[in-house]
Amino acid sequence: MSRNLLYLFIYGIVLGAGPCLGFCIPILVPYFVARQNTLKESLKAYLVFSFWKIIGYIIFMFTFVLGLVFLQNILFNAKVVLAFFLIFLGITIMFMGKKHSGICNFINSGKVKNVGLIGILIGLSPCLPLIGIADYVSLIARTHVEVLIYAVVFGIGTTISPVIFFVLIASGVSQKIINSEKRVFITRIIVGIFLVILGSMMVFR
Repeated sequence: MSRNLLYLFIYGIVLGAGPCLGFCIPILVPYFVARQNTLKESLKAYLVFSFWKIIGYIIFMFTFVLGLVFLQNILFNAKVVLAFFLIFLGITIMFMGKKHSGICNFINSGKVKNVGLIGILIGLSPCLPLIGIADYVSLIARTHVEVLIYAVVFGIGTTISPVIFFVLIASGVSQKIINSEKRVFITRIIVGIFLVILGSMMVFR
């Protein structure tokens, strides 16, 4: 089991620095630029994002191990849900101002709520490497506890990713513009449009 844990941890690191990097950066960097968090808040938000992404991995792998085909079919639509959430998030960011609606308050409150939702949706979104890992776990796991452990170790590996550096850079950029209302407004418009376009591309891909 220890050898399998090491393999999954290393593969998590590789995946986090490869396919996951290309998938997460276009989503997280604009989000953190628009959020205007401090470095400490951004690090906390990244850990929350990673925690919920691991929860997504656990659910995803259990559907494969248990052979829950109907749930697998549902999970294959998780990326579409993520796409529509990004569109919603982009539109909301564009219209965030001093007076927020209830929806805007949800986006703006807590600093980490939405990044957690993004995390679990990404964790549930199937890609070929993740499907391969889930199949591998289904072959080597002898108990449900082992499935849980394998999923967590793999998820921790993906957390050790260059994504964290891009998140902190985005946070640093946001701190540079926070004192200028004009720059904040322009940044939110640009970020909002980018997220809407990104979400739209994911829907029609």
